[in-house]
Amino acid sequence: MFYNNVYLPELTVKYIMKFSPNISESPPLSPLPRLNANPMSPYRRVSQRFPLYISPLKTANFPPSPLAGYRMAKLCENSPTKRQCTDTMNRKIRDIVSERQSIESNGALNNSNGSAADNSND
Repeated sequence: MFYNNVYLPELTVKYIMKFSPNISESPPLSPLPRLNANPMSPYRRVSQRFPLYISPLKTANFPPSPLAGYRMAKLCENSPTKRQCTDTMNRKIRDIVSERQSIESNGALNNSNGSAADNSND
């Protein structure tokens, strides 16, 4: 209701009528870019006052950035450090396991030797 009764009449009177060709107050339209002196060049100058040019859209694929290769090199640089930390942690865990196994086996030997000694005394 608001759109049809209020908004459209206001818009028609104040804004749309400005673009009518009969009204002397019509706003100026944007000028078309002038053609360059060299018709073979794909670049067109937009403004005579400023060095502003337009060109057609380029669809060619560019080779990958050298920065991507640098990132991969940095990634590979960091990997051995992480691997070294993992290797160190694995070595510590193996040392702990082997120490426990040796303690358990020594304790089992002591218990079996002690019980054998007790049996020989009887």
